[in-house]
Amino acid sequence: MPRRILAIRNPAAGGGGGSRRAARAAALVQHLRAAGHAVDERVTAGPGDAIRLAASADDDVEVVLSIGGDGTANETANGLLRAGHPAALAVAAFGTGNDVAQLLGTGSIPALLHALDSAAPSRIDTLEIRHPGGVRHALLFAGCGLATGLLDRTTPLVKRWFGGRGSYAVGFLRALWTHQGRPMRVRTPEASWDTPSGTVLVAAKARQAGGGSLHLAPGARLDDGTLHGIWLGPAGRIATLGHFLRLTRGTHARHPALRCFRASWIEVATDPPMPLAVDGDLLGSTPACFEVRPRCLQVLRSEGDR
Repeated sequence: MPRRILAIRNPAAGGGGGSRRAARAAALVQHLRAAGHAVDERVTAGPGDAIRLAASADDDVEVVLSIGGDGTANETANGLLRAGHPAALAVAAFGTGNDVAQLLGTGSIPALLHALDSAAPSRIDTLEIRHPGGVRHALLFAGCGLATGLLDRTTPLVKRWFGGRGSYAVGFLRALWTHQGRPMRVRTPEASWDTPSGTVLVAAKARQAGGGSLHLAPGARLDDGTLHGIWLGPAGRIATLGHFLRLTRGTHARHPALRCFRASWIEVATDPPMPLAVDGDLLGSTPACFEVRPRCLQVLRSEGDR
């Protein structure tokens, strides 16, 4: 089924990748055109570009294809939502973690091509983030505390040296060495609590992050209409390392020191304000409200997170 596709490629995804990654992307676009799709390719020049390009897509564009990592997919989705464009989001895995592509079942080129050729659009939830700087949507997760430090320390150089899953473990260890808990206050529809030294708060919309290495919420689905919260209060380095190892196995929810819960919205404030971790990037700051927006985004899947 030929489609009108806007392809948005981020050449910096995955910490860069040079000519080899660019050649793979060019081959993908060429294959789509050979299959009869009308493809308009645009290349981002910096942060925020994919939002602008997706928001300005022509009215007759049926699919906006994100060629990059989770950050590029996030920006592309935000552009579509900001413009109210009815096009479906498709995601090609050209980044480090590629969790969005994995969850949509398009982590491999054959699966992506199958989705673009024959899949009917379906709808997934997003996680709306309201913070002092504005509004943003997430596809995977949002959080603060050690989650922020992990992303900050998983630099492009770390990604190039250690690859997909390994880079996030290295980023965690680097962040843990310097992490200091801050006063946090959390509120949900059912409860509220505060601590003088919160370690981490994550609101997850997806079951995984970090290239599948972190099992944030094993029971989560992209269209289940809820947020899956993970909260850890005061904890030393050794205890926090143990929780991280449980997170890699998906057994963290059984530990009594962790609070794992579901909610339609979660508010968090910290003293002083701290950056937010959103789908693999840092943006905005606390105080923030995370709220589920059920089935507000059209996507193309090939099996994936059903």
